[in-house]
Amino acid sequence: MLRLPMKAVVCGVVVFENGKFQAIDADRLFELALLLAYIFHCLFNLRTWKSMVLPLSLLRTAQTHPMLVELKNGETYNGHLAGCDNWMNIHLKEAAMVKPLEAYKSLCQFPTLTGGRITVNSGNRALLNLDSVWSQRDLVRNEVIKYSKKYLVDMEKCSSDDTKGIVCSFPPDEINEMCRVYTDDNRRVAVFRKVAPVKRSGAPSSPEACEFLDVFDVALNAKIYSCNLKSAEQHGKLHIFLGQPQWSPDGLRLLYVAEKFQKIVGYSDPKYQPPEDAYSECNEFAEKEHWGEQMNDVCNPVVAIFDVKTGTITVLDELINDFTPTEPIWLPNGSGLLFVAMNNRPIKLGRIACFNRESRLATYDFKSGKCEFRSPARHVVSSPRFSSDGQMFVYLETGVGGPHAKASTLRLRNCDDDVVLVNTVAKPRSDEEFPGLYAANLPERCWSSDNKRIFLSSIWGSTMVILSVDIESRTVSKLKDTRDNLRHYSWTLLDVDEDCLLASVSSPNSPSRLAIARAPQKESCGAIKWTIFPDTAASEALRENFSWNLLSFRRSSLPDEPAELDNVPYEAIYLRPIGKDQYPLIVWPHGGPHSAYLSTFALLPAFFACMGFAVLRVNYRGSFGFGEDFLQSLPRRIGKLDVLDCRHACNTVCDYDRRIDSKRLVLFGASHGGFLVLHLMGQFVQQFRACVALNPVTNISAMYNASDIPDWCVVEALGEELKLSNVLDKQQQYVMWDLSPIQYAERVTTPTLFLLGNNDLRVPPSQCKEFITVLKSRNIPVRVLRYPENCHPLNKVDAECDFTLNALAWMIRWLKPTGEEQQH
Repeated sequence: MLRLPMKAVVCGVVVFENGKFQAIDADRLFELALLLAYIFHCLFNLRTWKSMVLPLSLLRTAQTHPMLVELKNGETYNGHLAGCDNWMNIHLKEAAMVKPLEAYKSLCQFPTLTGGRITVNSGNRALLNLDSVWSQRDLVRNEVIKYSKKYLVDMEKCSSDDTKGIVCSFPPDEINEMCRVYTDDNRRVAVFRKVAPVKRSGAPSSPEACEFLDVFDVALNAKIYSCNLKSAEQHGKLHIFLGQPQWSPDGLRLLYVAEKFQKIVGYSDPKYQPPEDAYSECNEFAEKEHWGEQMNDVCNPVVAIFDVKTGTITVLDELINDFTPTEPIWLPNGSGLLFVAMNNRPIKLGRIACFNRESRLATYDFKSGKCEFRSPARHVVSSPRFSSDGQMFVYLETGVGGPHAKASTLRLRNCDDDVVLVNTVAKPRSDEEFPGLYAANLPERCWSSDNKRIFLSSIWGSTMVILSVDIESRTVSKLKDTRDNLRHYSWTLLDVDEDCLLASVSSPNSPSRLAIARAPQKESCGAIKWTIFPDTAASEALRENFSWNLLSFRRSSLPDEPAELDNVPYEAIYLRPIGKDQYPLIVWPHGGPHSAYLSTFALLPAFFACMGFAVLRVNYRGSFGFGEDFLQSLPRRIGKLDVLDCRHACNTVCDYDRRIDSKRLVLFGASHGGFLVLHLMGQFVQQFRACVALNPVTNISAMYNASDIPDWCVVEALGEELKLSNVLDKQQQYVMWDLSPIQYAERVTTPTLFLLGNNDLRVPPSQCKEFITVLKSRNIPVRVLRYPENCHPLNKVDAECDFTLNALAWMIRWLKPTGEEQQH
């Protein structure tokens, strides 16, 4: 097992003095409250909790250890390095070598906070009931498990420095749920789950797993209904990701999205019954158009409504022709639905990670059975959320086409008007100025109690922050904790109830933790005091293995680059091992390209940092969180602008951190990140010792007809909009090829490991065939790992474990000193 010693964590402050950056730690006291209770049935009884809890305080004092970061004097950099103010600085003695598999298993024990719900006690507003959902990799069972942890919180006994008012149930409950949904008054809970029914007595075999809907009544403390959704034969598979199920205002009906039920019998099937028309067509083998990567089973979604009183399911089939219904919600009076209608025409393109597919708001009236559009065409809308009084709703909107993801506007709709609350930002003047909304969705509950503010999470630079939007003044405030050591942590809003906020907080070396706070007053300018739940000893000890920093870079534009790109700052998240005199560096650009690395905890970079590597996660130009000019600067320049940004960051950080062995640089990238690392090793031959490419784009012109997102190829390479009615001409194909790493394949000398998913529809494995063949024919060391039943992310538990350890082994193999290096 990875040995994680218990030591205190000290946050350093970096100052520039005498030509050097010097980080000096500050003494700090830590107190851990260990509260154990075995009383699930008494969750809401505070007296019972208190009587069965034994608090234990552990007091530890940290010691200071100065850290020097030297910069070369008298040298001119082609850029500027800034932002060196967030090192998690810990002195660590040289530790014994740890076996990679044991280290990986240890890191898998850190769970990820995936959801939570907060409920304010109606009798005592200081008491909060919390229900949190966590996920964790289980290597033995080869699956990601989910479990629930419940808390009772007395806000009067909590502060930013004191968590004595928090009581946690133990042990956690493992849950086999797809999702759970509460009525507005919390009196009923619906749970969707996928389980295999128990074999009936005398049956020859056990039935297959299918989807169930269970309804619980809180007052009765009992399940009042259970429905096998498959045996009902009203619809097919549930599509929770297309819209969270929702109770009607009266709590008697449940709304959700599922696949349309189709029972097709082929010509040759004995059960086939010929229709009156002997020449009618059969659809047994007809192609079923779907929404692409990881959504190949989403063909014809429908809206379904379950009635608790009658136990019946009503399916609203084809609300609007040529549109797919998603994100349905009830109108406040229960007379109909508001939903997002996604355009199916001319063809369905990949939806995952692509937020540029045309969609419109629409309503359905139960009485008339009619649908009407409520927003114009040529837009993309999502996340409609009604206020608690039902008088208005907000939603996100952006333009159709262009980059696969970009900033959104936040709009407010009421009976009289439709206004923009938050607009896009072209170019923020500083990193403290709002860069625009980069939010995939709004929380299910996002309104303040007075319906005058909206709370949501959004990417701001290389961090996730929580924003407050005032709907009267139309101003945006970032909720900022007053503690400096949390400045660059990432915060994700989970839920809001009666102005109580529930959030997840983490950093690259601090796994997810819950945090609660009262929403700040409007005049506070976003200042907030979070109560962060106690850390575990293992999490504290993890910070002794590696530190991290948020770095900012600038580089001068090249002659063929527009002048407006000159010295535009971009960022990177830098992890480095503690207690090592020298270490290799992994340059690790993100995919997308329009996404971002955030200052959150992530397993893979943490693993490599624990194994002795420095890791540079680059947010090159084109990334989220820096304004729309920054994002839009990349299309037409992929393979150039992003590549040079990554190399400049690599060279600058090597000069910045003198412990990096500049002769031991390696590359790791997935998808567009794989595209970039293949470019880097092809354009800058001999600089990198090894490369790992996960489902990389190698040839954009070949990808155009193979991928579920051909529009990506056209937008990113040509800066044009997709025209499916036209065939790519020779010039367009050449430009795509010329911007691809395939053009450098004959120059590559770097040993390369390819990690490919057999079921990848985004960047199919065929992408790499030509590149691999060229390298093998030139006797360049190549290894190819292919993972069955894995899509673009390679996110199955066994696949992730395998490619991570194989990637480490590949890097170690090619980082060993050569004969010439051994002589020196």
